[in-house]
Order: sequence, then structure tokens, then C-alpha cells
Amino acid sequence: MPTKRQHNLIIIFIFLLVVGLLFGNTILIAMAVVPFLVVLFGTMVSAPSEIFVETGEIPPKLQLSREFNLIRRVTVLHGYGLVKLYQELPQEFELISGNNLRLLWKRRKPVRIEIVCRLRCSKRGNYVIPQLEWFSRHPLYLSANSGKEGNTPAISVWPHLLKHRQVRQLKDLALSPFPLADVSKTGVAGTDFREIRSYVTGDPVKTINWKATAHRANPASIWPLVNEYEREGRRSVLVFLDTSESVEIGSTIENVLEYSIEAASNLLYYFIDRGYRVGMSVSGDPGREFYPDSGRQVLTRVIPQLVRLKAGGEPIRLLNSIDNFRNYILNHKPLSVVVTTLDTRSVDVLEKFFEKLRSYYSQRRRPPIVLVNVIGRDLIPQPEEYESNLSALMYLQSRSGLYKLRKTGVTILEWNPHRQSFHSVLAARMKR
Repeated sequence: MPTKRQHNLIIIFIFLLVVGLLFGNTILIAMAVVPFLVVLFGTMVSAPSEIFVETGEIPPKLQLSREFNLIRRVTVLHGYGLVKLYQELPQEFELISGNNLRLLWKRRKPVRIEIVCRLRCSKRGNYVIPQLEWFSRHPLYLSANSGKEGNTPAISVWPHLLKHRQVRQLKDLALSPFPLADVSKTGVAGTDFREIRSYVTGDPVKTINWKATAHRANPASIWPLVNEYEREGRRSVLVFLDTSESVEIGSTIENVLEYSIEAASNLLYYFIDRGYRVGMSVSGDPGREFYPDSGRQVLTRVIPQLVRLKAGGEPIRLLNSIDNFRNYILNHKPLSVVVTTLDTRSVDVLEKFFEKLRSYYSQRRRPPIVLVNVIGRDLIPQPEEYESNLSALMYLQSRSGLYKLRKTGVTILEWNPHRQSFHSVLAARMKR
């Protein structure tokens, strides 16, 4: 399309020609020929056009902080002049290497170049990479073209899932806070022998071990002994994720919500990888519930929902989320894992939550309840000098809540994302 410079040259040509004719000045008429010739010969050459863009393969799913290459192959067929290529990137994407801005000079022959950008996403979510923008202009800037080419690949950035197979598995009790090898109390009996025990009302007659009964029998006491077999399946795990407005501690990139989702996703992956039935309750606005199930399909059903999560809702929603799984907790006694933070003003709501949750378990034993406390005091930016003691004040505030919860038997895992990875926290707990 014509530019402002071409319009100005035409105006100058008309002005000099008209003035020269009015005054009969041959010099002005001769000067008018110069801009006319520039426009005339300039229009014989067009600005670069017909630009085609091909995009290299990009994985549709990525884990948080994983690097990938964005490759754009550009072909300029026609025209002569300067070409500017610009690849716009989402705000959450960090350019590691390469350049998303290129300038090239197009001559008569077609030009083919490749733009390679090494990118890394610093926040979970669903993103769309915009088309490649291009701008070309005439060598004399008499015309210019612009447009957008290429496809718009969609990328889903998942929380960082760690490889937990490095965590050593230990045999543990059936009511341990982290049941690495626990079996379900309910389910079909398998073929793996477990132990010989005394007969109780309700045991099938076919499970009686007559040889052991005869060997242990005496005139004073004759009581049958039965064979106990391992139950098929593992125990259930319920993960309660707090996504209320109280977890909005930190910056837009690093905050308690982001790390809470990372911890919940890793716990989900950890227990599913070991054959447990895992369910999840997300307390927020809106809330979401996922009934306990086993298999990798749980990850494909839950993780995409976690990717789109945003903080919202009152902290009281966490307390109400127990009612949705009340019958399941009473019948199956699952391990309950709560992911939240105590660096908040809603500690009283958390105390009521654990008190209500603990009432569904036996009062004689330690309840299988685990609190993953995501420490958020180090995630708060401190631009002012008077805020330098804010983290220390938040630490003192959370100590009383931790002390009360430990007295009730709740197992507490504290995770400071600035100092350690969640994998190291989980591995340290398993080695105890």
C-alpha cells in the first residue's frame, strides 16, 4: 500500500508544476520532474510480499519450567526491500536464547530464514502462541505491506511432576500417615498368604486351617484358626486442596497457590503410581470434587482442571468440602492430605476443619491426617524497609497453629519452596 512519503512526493510534484506554469518558471517545472521520476520508477519495484510461515513441532503439554524450542520457517517470495519479522510471546514466557525480532533485506531471489527461540514458561496455564507478525517496505519507502502468518499452537503447562520412584518404599502400619505398602481393609481377598489368626464371627468356613487348629488344640480351649490373605487393592487417599483467597500470598508468578497446586499434583501422581485410589476436593470458587479412583486416567482428568484454577472464595469453603466425602471417609477411613498454608489470617478455620475431619476417625488411634504447610512468607516481595520483618512476624503467628495441630495428632509436612523441592520433603518423610 502507498505510504505517506509517496503522497508527499506527488503533492510536491503537483505544487512545483502548477507554480512553474503560473509564473512561467522553467526551473520550477524542471524541479517538478524529479519527484515525478522518483515515484514513477519507484512504482516499478514493489515492497516484499507473499510471505509464508511454517511452524516446527511443539509439544501440546509441558511441565512447568521446562524449556522448548519455537521454530518459525519464513519464506519471502516476491518484492524488494526491508522485511521485519516479530514473534509476540505471552507474558509468562521467558526467552532463554535466540531472538524473536529479525530484520532482513529482500532482493530479487526468494529468501528463506529460520527463527529459533528457546522458551520457558514460568506459570501453569493454557496458552496460545500468536501468529508471526511481518512488516515490509519499499527501498525508497514508497509502499509498505504488513500482515500475520503462521498457525497459533496451543500449549498446556502442567505443574512440575517429579519422579518419585527414587523415594524408597518402606513397609509401614495400616494407619500410618504415609501408607507406602498399606492394603485396603475392604475388598476381595487375594491369593497371597498373610497370617494365621483366630476365627471371628463372619469368617468363611473355607478359610479355617484345620491342621493348625488341631495342632494348637488342647482340652481346655478349642478354637478354630483361619488363614488370612492379603486384600486386593490399596487404601484410598483424599487430597484437600485449599484454593481460597487466603492462599494469594506472593507475586503473580510465585505464590502459595502455584506451589500448592504443584504439591497436590505431585501427591496425586505419587499415590496413583503406587496403585492407590486417589480422590481430590478443591475448595474455591467454584469448588470441584473428584471421587477416588485408581489408574493414570485420574491424572488426565484432574490435572487439566488444576491448570485452569484461580484463587477465589472464602476460606470457609474448605470446611464445607468435608461434607461431600463424609460417607466415604466413614466407610473407608482414607488417608486425608490437606494442602494449604498457615501463613494466613484464617488459622481458626483450619483448626475447625481438622477438628471436624478428625471426628470421622477413631479416637483411640492417631488419625491418618497429613497437613502440607506451604510456607509463603518468603514469597512476599519486600520493596520497603519496614517490611523486612514481615516474614518473621508471619513465622511467629503460624507457630501457635502448628503446635495445636500437632497435639491433635496431625502429621505436618512443612515445605519452603525457596529452600527445597517438594521431592526432598517427601523423600525425607518416607525415610523415617
